[in-house]
Amino acid sequence: MVLIRKICSRDTPQVKQLIRGILDKEFASVHQAYAGPDLDDPASYYGGRKDIFLVAEQDGAIIGTVAIKEDSPDTALLRRIFLNKEFRGRGYGKKLMQKALEFCFEQHYQNVTFRGTAAMQAALQLCLKEGFKETDVAEMNALKMHVLTKHLKHPAVRQ
Repeated sequence: MVLIRKICSRDTPQVKQLIRGILDKEFASVHQAYAGPDLDDPASYYGGRKDIFLVAEQDGAIIGTVAIKEDSPDTALLRRIFLNKEFRGRGYGKKLMQKALEFCFEQHYQNVTFRGTAAMQAALQLCLKEGFKETDVAEMNALKMHVLTKHLKHPAVRQ
């Protein structure tokens, strides 16, 4: 059984190994676009009140990740969608995404944005299946960065 939970400091080595391993093997040509200080201590980096880093764990092994970082008071950045190759195609990516979106809804974000290159087809497709729409294509060095956004619908507040 796979458990999706908030990251703990003790998870950092496994998280770094999972993400860096996937980046090195599958995204070597665009690796620099995904580097960042967040992997040195994800529990702290995503420790803000409106941030979260979730891991998918099976039998003590971290098999997937997803993160939310506050971009502005009403917009969250969806980041670090990674899943061990052996566990893909089984719905775990969707479960991680749904937990991240639930968190965004609870934090009253209006929008969730994901940025990824064309090399990140699985993540881009997952976002599109979850209702994200492409809102921009930005040139970043020699890379095209696809910007996808999902508007979260909150119930009208009655007074």
